[in-house]
Amino acid sequence: MSAVGIVTIVFGLLIVCTRDPLAVAPAATLRWARGLVATDRPTRILGVITLVLAAAMVWAGATEDSSFASLVFVVGLWVAAAGMFLVFLPGGYRGVVRFLLPEVVTGRLLGWRLLGVLGTSIGLALIVVGVRAL
Repeated sequence: MSAVGIVTIVFGLLIVCTRDPLAVAPAATLRWARGLVATDRPTRILGVITLVLAAAMVWAGATEDSSFASLVFVVGLWVAAAGMFLVFLPGGYRGVVRFLLPEVVTGRLLGWRLLGVLGTSIGLALIVVGVRAL
């Protein structure tokens, strides 16, 4: 079994699990996301989880010799940078979230639903690519 394939499948599943609720119930998901980053502690925990995934991606990308493994390696470095931002600068991340998420969640939220569908589609594509890489 390929480590790159397994990591890609896990990454795709994570994307699907975090974006699908946005497509199905955007108001509740946006309220939950705003509450999740309300303080430093949950934001840093999210960053540590992100760093674990990034470490797995970098390791898997470094152990194999292919262009796809190199892509996984580079994406893992990018995810690691994002994770470090979450761990070391949680206030900055909270500011970005406050800027991007609406204060009051009303209406049909079609744009957020489409963003959820797009993210879910990308996650499913990653799962397919990961299965083929096995």
